[in-house]
This record gives sequence, structure tokens and C-alpha cells, in this order.
Amino acid sequence: MSAAFTVHQYRGDSASWRELLFDVYKPQASMVLDPSRLTGRIRQWGFSGVEISDYECGAMRFLREARHVGPGCEDHYFISMPYLPGCAMNLTQEGRTAHCTPGQLIVQHTARPSELAHPAVGALIVRVLGPALRTRFRATTDSLGRALPTSRSAGALFAAVTESFVANASYIGDEASSAAGEKLVDLLAIALEAHSDALPHEGETVREAHRARAIRHIQKSFRDPELTPAAVAAACGISVGYLHEVFRDSERSVQETIVDMRLALARRMLGYPCGGPKSIAEIAYACGFTDAAHFSRRFAKRFEAPPREFLGRPVREGDAEG
Repeated sequence: MSAAFTVHQYRGDSASWRELLFDVYKPQASMVLDPSRLTGRIRQWGFSGVEISDYECGAMRFLREARHVGPGCEDHYFISMPYLPGCAMNLTQEGRTAHCTPGQLIVQHTARPSELAHPAVGALIVRVLGPALRTRFRATTDSLGRALPTSRSAGALFAAVTESFVANASYIGDEASSAAGEKLVDLLAIALEAHSDALPHEGETVREAHRARAIRHIQKSFRDPELTPAAVAAACGISVGYLHEVFRDSERSVQETIVDMRLALARRMLGYPCGGPKSIAEIAYACGFTDAAHFSRRFAKRFEAPPREFLGRPVREGDAEG
């Protein structure tokens, strides 16, 4: 069985076409800007939680007003990528207006007021569930009302894979469809993070990127006794649950990473006490521990000897490694 497929064709009745647009891209109000020249066709594919539509339509204007975005409204993101030469889509959301042309994308949130207008256009539109995107990229609001690149950027991979899904939808079975939808949301998150300078470097997966960013934050902040997994997650703009998930395949958990960095610093400070904290308790507090006895137990377990045995002993290669 291939990915679910539906096609809608404009039949000359603008009122029926507007009703169809509401059903497909709800909730919103629509206005045909040039009824005498209106044409339209929508082809839809479903990939387990992700929908892709090839949208071809004459000039239209869409409004999401307060009555469309109240409690219980649908929580989706529409990612639109125009492809016909010379066409454009203009989105206003979160106080910003984006003029999106081929080679760019725009992100629209159904749970927030917005206005979208376009002349005759052809565009690929991806719909993803709000929670699915936000668990991967929390700063989604910053991307609304902005035109982001889909060429010579991380967005190019998202655009190319979307096009490939459309071209090969009839060959994608049920199990592959589910995995494909998840991967497409991953690629979207990569594209959005790359634009916000959140990715450490190209080629990393979303989870690797989040883990690298979390580790960098821990490296900067581990001396703070208030640093916890929740604080790390907040600094990285992701949920605590997702933070633990991205560390699942690592040698250490988030908390273990924090503690190991504190212990490694303590080992170095014990070896060179001059000019710094003099007592073991002072060193423990300087490294982010709040209890000297707890520090001593963790240190002894980590280095197979109590802290006092390392006083004045310089660190040998590998002693303080994680």
C-alpha cells in the first residue's frame, strides 16, 4: 500500500473551491481575488502525521482570525515552498511580513492569527503537527513571518526530500511512510535551526545538534550549583524529556555529564591547590557541589580514592578525563 493520495480539482464554482480550501488548510477564511481567472488543483499525500500537498491556485487571500485560533483549535505548522517562476506568497504573522519566492520557504502556525495572500501560484505545502515540530525545535515562533532559504542552505535538503516524497509516493509502503514522515520533520527542524545559528556544524542530525549544544552549555555552566537537566533544557530551548532522549545513546546521562565535568575540575584543583581554594570542601563548592560529603563519595567512586589522596598530586594524562 502506498502513501495516502487525494486530488482536488477546481470545477468552476468559487464558493465550493473556498469550502474545499477550508477543509484542506483549515481553520481560515478565504477570498478569491480574481474570480474570472481562478483555476486550481490540489494533490495531497499523507505520510503518517505529515501531509504534503502540491497546491496550484489563482490569486487568493487567506485570513486566520481570532475566531479561528481559540481554545481547541488545530495546532499545525504549514511550510510553503513556491516553485513556479515569478510566483510569490506573502505571509504576515507575529508582526512580520515575509515575501516568499521560489528558493525560499515560509512557516505558518494555525494556532496564531495570520494573513496569507498570493497571485497565481504553484507551491509544495507540508503540514506537520505542532508538538512534533516543537519537540525538535522549540523556537518555532521566531521562524513565523520570515522567508527562509531552501537553496545553498540546510533548507535545501528539506526541500529536496519533500520533492522526492512527492515523486516517489506511490512506492512508499506503510512502514516506510511512517518513518519517512518522522525524518521529514527532522529535516525541517535542521533547516530551522540552521537559520537560527543553532546547529554546531553541517551534517549533524537534530539529536546530535541538540546534544552538542547541551554539552557546550554544560561546559560553560557546570560550576553553577543550580545547573540541572531542567536548566540545560531551558537554555537549549527543548523539553527535559527530549533532552534525556538525545543523551540516550551517549555514554553518560545529562546529570552524569554535569557531575563528571565537576569532578574533572576538582581533580585538577586538588593537584594544584596554590592560589585557589585550599580545603577539599572549598574545592567541592567551587566546582558546583553543594555538599562536601556527597562530593567526596562521588569523587572516590570516580577516581577510586578519596579526594585527600590527590592533594598536591598533579594530574597525569587521563586522570581527569570523562
